[in-house]
Amino acid sequence: MLADFIENAHRLGLREVRIIHGKGGSIMKRLVWEKLAENPLVEEYHNARSLFGGWGATIALLKVED
Repeated sequence: MLADFIENAHRLGLREVRIIHGKGGSIMKRLVWEKLAENPLVEEYHNARSLFGGWGATIALLKVED
C-alpha cells in the first residue's frame, strides 16, 4: 500500500509527501523507512519537523522526472 501511495503521488507530480506512522514503539516507522529505502521513486526521507508530526511522521522527497 505504501508503494501504491508513493507511485500515485509521483504520477500526480508531487515532490513531497508526509507519511504518518505514529510515535509508538517505532516499529511502524522502521517498516516505513525500510520500504522508502528500497523504493526507486524516493530520493530521500527524514523525520518531519515538530510542527508536522516530528518523529511520528516521515517526509519523503520524490524524484523528479527528467
